[in-house]
Amino acid sequence: MMEWLLPLSWVITGILVLVMAYVLKNPAKGEGVVALLSRILASWSLRFDKNYVALDIQSKLNSFSKAVNSETVSIMPYPARIEWVRSVDRKTLMRDNEIVIKLDSHTEQERNLVHATVAYVSRGLLPYSRSYVDDRIIKSCDLVVTSKILRKERKKGPFDVFFKEFLNPLVEQDIEMKRNVGIMMKLDDSGYFTAILLRELWDLGRRLYPREPTNAIKQETKDLLQMLEKLAEKKKGEDINTTLQKKNISMTIVLVGRPEVVASYGIDPYIKWIDKCLENGIRTIHILARGKVNISVARVIAEHFSNSMKIEKIEEERISGKDMPETVHILFKERVV
Repeated sequence: MMEWLLPLSWVITGILVLVMAYVLKNPAKGEGVVALLSRILASWSLRFDKNYVALDIQSKLNSFSKAVNSETVSIMPYPARIEWVRSVDRKTLMRDNEIVIKLDSHTEQERNLVHATVAYVSRGLLPYSRSYVDDRIIKSCDLVVTSKILRKERKKGPFDVFFKEFLNPLVEQDIEMKRNVGIMMKLDDSGYFTAILLRELWDLGRRLYPREPTNAIKQETKDLLQMLEKLAEKKKGEDINTTLQKKNISMTIVLVGRPEVVASYGIDPYIKWIDKCLENGIRTIHILARGKVNISVARVIAEHFSNSMKIEKIEEERISGKDMPETVHILFKERVV
């Protein structure tokens, strides 16, 4: 009997060592592996059952934040941690550079996931910008990001709970928030919600923190969303104003999408417009192009400014939207001397 138990114990030890090595090397994915092991052991112990629930939720939240941060800047910089407490102690706090979410029951997994996601997003999304953003706008951002996380679930249950208990009650009693969420959903369908709106709000916090927020600063964020509403609802061939020049938010969006302009004048109209914006003190240039031809034109425009003393290229990223062709977003910012 002992002759085969000893080799088996070595095999189990070896597997555990490999799992631990993988977890240390890949923390976000590692949580999922540990959660799976806890799930296997859950039927043996209440402790493993609770560990599975906590680690499963942590893994989903941290995987999403890692993915969204890879698309742009770190708009959700802190990882989540789930802890079990009595209901009277239930709260969310920051500890050791983690957002600690305290739950009081592990038996309703769908509702646990919803409550944890709502708590995590409301504390972890744009942490240095939140105080400078209009209250209804930041709460609307929370709702849209939470919705994006829960829609990734294979089962509809968590999103249905979120919709019935959080999203719908909030927007139905607040017309402005309902309008905000609608605009943001349209922006998300085009891929602009994260790439432009959240990016601009992140940049606002980066520059202002830890200054005291003012109503004037919050009004600028309302002006930003109002301008982006025109972008979200823009029809093909329609000319819209995509420039916002305020004290703290100063940006323009260059839409590359008129083949007849390039055919007749080359890239000169785009170059002259960007130069004019820079002369007027615009600090951020977003270049957007959809489709292979327009993307090629956008890259030529970006190359023209590669040696500019006024602005520098920060990033070029592909963004995806609902039923949209390939889109590229090229970001330039005022060069810091």
